[in-house]
Amino acid sequence: MDSAFVFHVLLALASYLFASIDAFNDNYEVHINMKQCIHKTNQKFLSIALDSSLIRFHWNHFNFSSEKLQNLAKGLAPAYLRIGGTDEDFLLFNPDETYRKNPSHDKRTDLQKMSRDHPFTNFTMTTKDVDNLFTFAKESGLRIIFGLNVLLRDSKTYHWNSANAEEFMKYITGRGFTCDWELGNEPTQLYSLINRTITGKELAFDFTILRKLLNAHPEYGQMLLGPDMTSPWSPQRRKKYLKEFLNNIDGNIDAMTYHQYYTNNQAKVSEFYDPDLLDDLITDIQQVQSIMRESGASSIDPWLGETSSAYGSGVPGVSDSFIAGFTWLDKLSVAARLEQNVVIRQTLYGGSYSLIKMKTLDPFPDYWSAFLYKKFVGSRVLEVLMVYRWVVLSVSMLIVHQRSRVTTLGV
Repeated sequence: MDSAFVFHVLLALASYLFASIDAFNDNYEVHINMKQCIHKTNQKFLSIALDSSLIRFHWNHFNFSSEKLQNLAKGLAPAYLRIGGTDEDFLLFNPDETYRKNPSHDKRTDLQKMSRDHPFTNFTMTTKDVDNLFTFAKESGLRIIFGLNVLLRDSKTYHWNSANAEEFMKYITGRGFTCDWELGNEPTQLYSLINRTITGKELAFDFTILRKLLNAHPEYGQMLLGPDMTSPWSPQRRKKYLKEFLNNIDGNIDAMTYHQYYTNNQAKVSEFYDPDLLDDLITDIQQVQSIMRESGASSIDPWLGETSSAYGSGVPGVSDSFIAGFTWLDKLSVAARLEQNVVIRQTLYGGSYSLIKMKTLDPFPDYWSAFLYKKFVGSRVLEVLMVYRWVVLSVSMLIVHQRSRVTTLGV
């Protein structure tokens, strides 16, 4: 395909996003700085997630052997596949338990409703679960990031107890698998969920325990990510928590992960293309960067470790529709320009913000946006200045494909 053709077509599409401007009657000036790369993203910049609740409900029609599912996953490779979420802190590995079919497995597909019916109880992951998951990821070109249960605590010291994690690590290593690791999900939310508290300092010590374990056994995998906080910029107690964690982590994480959503599952359609709401991401990222600088952690890579349009499983009929592409593509553009090295989309399967439909496995519009991103967009970020009449409207970015092809992602 001619690179000039690709450039002009995608530039026209990007310009069309300015719906609030009379795009058909006015002229634009677009200044592209082709001489300097302002950032280079991770090869797995666009990555995906599966919620741990899928394991609780025995995968809920997520058919690992489906050729259709495998092809869809391969279309997003290379990427990380994060296994995490609220349920990870209730997940136990039990190599002696056999697969048991959930009686509600064929009757309901609403994972959020199912989770409410089984709130905050421990559940197990079997060897069959592990084999299916890791084989699927390996064959699809995905690298698993697995979230470990931080609520497994020593009864005397209250520090994290690594015994179950070690058993899990030994098993996957024996099967020829490897992965990267997280420990706990949204730690500041634990009190509201189960009336438990782990301080930022305590969590940092827990990560130190896990880091020592990984250093002693390189075969288990070396990359450790955390703390997977939600919205660490607000309120003030979350800012304080992240600072406390970073001040005590002592270089024991490879990336600092946090979670971001624009709105909740009651949002209106108009919010999905509201420029003010979309610009919240810029402020959110800048506040995270400020916290990291103040904590002396600027050298740690920042990742959007879990993100989508609306939390609470997304807005039904909206988060899985074409209109959600405004939030998705804008997020990829802004994150790349502001040097967020990985963006993990919640989720590949499950909920209204899913990339593919449950049961039928048909891809939603955001899947195709992600697929086209993988095919046409490279890693080098360039700066773009767009001028409308005499007003500078926005500073955005381009990404250059490896074969000298220039592709616009968003302006």
